[in-house]
Amino acid sequence: MAVFADTVVYGIIVPFLPDILQDRLEMSSSANGLMFGCFGIGVLIGAPASAYISDRWRIHKWPMIAGLLCLGATSVMLALSNAYWELIVARLAQGISSGVTWSIGLAMIADVYTGESLGWAMGIAFSGCTLGNLGGPVLGGAIYSAGGVHAIAIFVGVITAVDLLFLLLLIEPSQSKSA
Repeated sequence: MAVFADTVVYGIIVPFLPDILQDRLEMSSSANGLMFGCFGIGVLIGAPASAYISDRWRIHKWPMIAGLLCLGATSVMLALSNAYWELIVARLAQGISSGVTWSIGLAMIADVYTGESLGWAMGIAFSGCTLGNLGGPVLGGAIYSAGGVHAIAIFVGVITAVDLLFLLLLIEPSQSKSA
């Protein structure tokens, strides 16, 4: 679920980002590319840092919860931003949050599944990634047309809340792997 939520958040801004940057903030079209690049930079910061912390202290659930909470908060920040620098900070923070949830989420899968079942579980996770990449821009366009950028923030908040609910119900596995 976390991989799906992250990729939806990544792609959901595609349809309306030009409206915000060019129409509302009167930025050039090159500002769009920088916004997407900031997400990637954030992932490059969040993924290795959270993987190190997670492996060092053998915890996954609480850093994952923190990453999801930050994902929700940064999505609201993105919706409420009125300046380009605020959008840059929000998108960078979204990337950091995604780096946390991706690296720890995949580590959680690897802790639980072994052998052939690990391949199946990773396949399911990456199917969620593909669904998010396909659905994010489509949902973003429809939701933005219907309710604007604030509706997008609410939608992302709902996805994040559902993901958090599942995560809170999750019992973290012991250190031994099981099939």
